[in-house]
Amino acid sequence: MQDSKNFAEERHERIMEILMQETSIEVSALAKLLNVTDATIRRDLTYLESKEKLYRTHGGAIYREEPIFWQTTTIEHRAKEHPEEKKRIARYVASIVNDHDSLMIDGGSTNTAIAEELAKTRQNLMVVTNSQHIGEIIMNGIGENQAIIIGGELMYQTQNTVGPIAVNMIKNFRLDKAIISTTSVMPDQGCFSANPQEGEIKKQMILNANEVYIVVDSSKIGKYALYLFSDLNDIDAVITDAKIRKRDLETFHQKQIDVRLAY
Repeated sequence: MQDSKNFAEERHERIMEILMQETSIEVSALAKLLNVTDATIRRDLTYLESKEKLYRTHGGAIYREEPIFWQTTTIEHRAKEHPEEKKRIARYVASIVNDHDSLMIDGGSTNTAIAEELAKTRQNLMVVTNSQHIGEIIMNGIGENQAIIIGGELMYQTQNTVGPIAVNMIKNFRLDKAIISTTSVMPDQGCFSANPQEGEIKKQMILNANEVYIVVDSSKIGKYALYLFSDLNDIDAVITDAKIRKRDLETFHQKQIDVRLAY
């Protein structure tokens, strides 16, 4: 009995070593590496999750490196995080947006950088947004751009509009492209928001655009946030910076997700 317990402890240690290296892994892969059955691995993962060592996922697990994002920080705070990466993403997005395009852009620090780049380089845009700040940036650009600000409940932290009024208003539009920011992306699961109300805004924008692009700096990839708002199969591409981890990029490719790197 003691030997069995020792074997289990050794296996648990090995699982954690593998997860620290890989961030996420499937049950079948762990079973093959450790030469045990899938059922044994599932029991191990359940035990380790109970000890708050990892998160279970559908068919596997991810390393519990840090807590799930559930608190929404202010736009001023987020603007200071990874500014160069956001500028690179902004330049890439501007390169795929044409003059006269109609866009949905949700509020966020990455999309603020994108709005600033579009205002400098594109003309005659029609932008529908739930951020007054982004609307003002677009209107002060070089060309005769137009902006429609979605009404609704104003969130204190982000200054974005949310709620049923905002969602219902978005339903009335059909636009060329949606540029959607996100708190985090799990390459094998989807896109997450720290706030369910903002997640519902993003979800509706995705439904009402002909093309959908998720914009996210690489520090947010491979992490969870509170609310899943989109499967990756519902978008056209993920746009991120070139610092993305190799294993995350490989997972995207395995899932046949189009990933665009902004240099």
